Amino acid sequence: MNDTLPFYEQWFWNRGPLALIVISACAVSLALTAALYPSTGREALYYLAIAGGGILFWFLMRFVGNRLETLQSRLEKETGEAAQCLMVNGALQSPGVAHLGEGALFLVPLFGEMVTVDLGEVGSARECRWFNGTLLFTKRGFWFEIPGRKRIGVAVAKSVAGRWREKLLPGG
Repeated sequence: MNDTLPFYEQWFWNRGPLALIVISACAVSLALTAALYPSTGREALYYLAIAGGGILFWFLMRFVGNRLETLQSRLEKETGEAAQCLMVNGALQSPGVAHLGEGALFLVPLFGEMVTVDLGEVGSARECRWFNGTLLFTKRGFWFEIPGRKRIGVAVAKSVAGRWREKLLPGG
């Protein structure tokens, strides 16, 4: 599971980073309310909405995290290695689970159909740090150009990318 990754390599929908985000939002809202209440009065209570937003964010991201953990646990029973990822298929970006098997990469989005990338059909592949407009600090992205298909990308944790690089990129 992704909880075995170092904290800084986990996705923000995993329990550790998500708890840090929600606790930070609640702490900021409480501090702002306490600091501004003496000067603004009841209007300072509006800052408690930041905590409410953090709690709503927690519910949404836990739904995403639970679904991905379920998908990943199913895929880990197969031969190969599964990891949570951020995937791009054409213009659609989605969190999902990537499963690297023998000669193929299977991408299962949060919602939608599984995408199979036959590594023998890949015209060109490259590794990147900029992924679909986002700088990946603790992740690595891979882009695949497949003749006759849309461009496909997958971003995984840096430690996972290190293990997968040899199989995904021609010449390793």
